[in-house]
Amino acid sequence: MNLDFNLDFFYYQREGILDGEDPIYVANRKHEIKFWEYTKQASVEDIIELIVSVYAKKYAINQWYSAFSDLEKKVDSTYPEDLDPELDLYLSQEEITSKHVKSYACKHFDDPEQNTFFVEWIRLEFVNSQQLYGLVQAIIRGLKDVNYTESNEGGLVVFNMQDSPISKIEITSTSFRIDFNPDKWIAYYGM
Repeated sequence: MNLDFNLDFFYYQREGILDGEDPIYVANRKHEIKFWEYTKQASVEDIIELIVSVYAKKYAINQWYSAFSDLEKKVDSTYPEDLDPELDLYLSQEEITSKHVKSYACKHFDDPEQNTFFVEWIRLEFVNSQQLYGLVQAIIRGLKDVNYTESNEGGLVVFNMQDSPISKIEITSTSFRIDFNPDKWIAYYGM
């Protein structure tokens, strides 16, 4: 995966500046736009590697909804039973910009004490069945320098991480799920 943008915007808390723009946010914005363009054309393997590498060492701001969402094609999707339409995020295939992703789901944990929410997990379903070996290799590349165990349970490969913002990854030829470690959550506040 060769990127012509950096990923600093995933970890930067935008500052409120009176009568002006946060210069670091402005500098990061061009990379964020390139990221959005990249996700539209990237292969499933590249998307998986990118998601894993973004969260492998530090809990990040969730940018995936905006990366996959085609705002011009917003429809009233029926949310899966494991998601709350008031809190969680879901995109059906009709709303997604990537030609490889059939659905996107993101489960949130609302934390009123900190006045924020955290991402518990993200799930992608693919339009077409993928080569499982290639997906597993993408995850391994994304987990560079992270300790993990891997098990294969008849077409379901499970990665369990140690001391990472990622607690678990599950991959099949048709879906991907990444669960986050609540001990590593960082509160990012919107501006």
